[in-house]
Amino acid sequence: MTDDLLARTSFAADGPMHRLLRRLAERATAAVPLPAAPDPADRPFLSVLTRTQGRRPETLRELLLCLAAQTCDDFELLVLCHDVPADRAAALDEVLAEVLAELDSPLRGKVRRVDVAGGGRSRPLNVGIEQARGRYLVAVDDDDLVLAHWAAEFRRLADEAPGAVLRAVVAEQDVVETPDVAPGHTAASAIRTPYAERFDILGHLVSNQTPNLGAAFPRECFDLLGLRYDEMLPVFEDWDLLVEAALLCGVASTPEVTAVYRRWQHQGSSLLEAGEESWRATERDLAARMDARELLLPPGTFSALRWYKAEQLEYAAEHERMAGARDAAEVELSRVTDLLAQTQQQMADVIRSYEESTSWRLTAPVRRATDTARRLRGGAS
Repeated sequence: MTDDLLARTSFAADGPMHRLLRRLAERATAAVPLPAAPDPADRPFLSVLTRTQGRRPETLRELLLCLAAQTCDDFELLVLCHDVPADRAAALDEVLAEVLAELDSPLRGKVRRVDVAGGGRSRPLNVGIEQARGRYLVAVDDDDLVLAHWAAEFRRLADEAPGAVLRAVVAEQDVVETPDVAPGHTAASAIRTPYAERFDILGHLVSNQTPNLGAAFPRECFDLLGLRYDEMLPVFEDWDLLVEAALLCGVASTPEVTAVYRRWQHQGSSLLEAGEESWRATERDLAARMDARELLLPPGTFSALRWYKAEQLEYAAEHERMAGARDAAEVELSRVTDLLAQTQQQMADVIRSYEESTSWRLTAPVRRATDTARRLRGGAS
């Protein structure tokens, strides 16, 4: 199929269009269709994929309460239990049963628990993708929070731009564990909003500005294009998927803050578990991967690139001007330093010559007498 498609084109085999078509055709051929509902209209709008290792059942409880409070309830929740031992699994079941029993919410009947064995941190998300029924999919970890209009904002964006990646702003907050004090954790900072208000593909090529719970992906990304989370990546799997999906599908963005990403300051932090060097190495690997890939850039990118380039050139020119001014200042400082040293040497020579003169030696008794008289007058007073 791939070769037949490319045979009907006259693009150069080493050109970017030929390579892009080949990559998309190969992915489409290899894509495994997601489970189909009897009628697409019967699918929920959103599938929420929540991976958990059962370490923090109290934060899962908080997430369930957040989901129960959504103003848009057209979603399903897949709780993806990744290598959860029996004792933790029992605690998770208890949390799910208690919360769902207590809630008078449409969330009842929309929660599925899925056990996942083996693989890295992306494995449960890919299993969730294979089992999701929603028209859009979003990943939310079991220790994060979503605001009441989170799903509704995604729904509004989908109505405005069907088929695009949906992106909302995520706030963040530091938290620490408090094992001896319920619920086992507490806030360690104020809530802050460090991420860009609007999606900027060039900015995202530099650094990830969208935690996973801030991006909902259209089903077609996975069903037709064959995109998946890269299970070989120890970190940055969400960034990798977001950039490729955004380049292929476009992004509908809102400046609304709809969720809170919680950063654990001690144990349990993905940064600490993976290690900073692993993060940096993976970042370099992703940059190399993007360098080898043809990029479909959205409208407006040309002007943005010109602006970035102009800023870079202006920065380089200013840096050169400052470097020139610094060099000139260093030359002038060296000249003044040399002049000062010469002046000090001349003054020392004059003083030494004067002290060695005959007149200075002959007047020494007079100076001593004058000093003695001055001291005596001072003592009398």
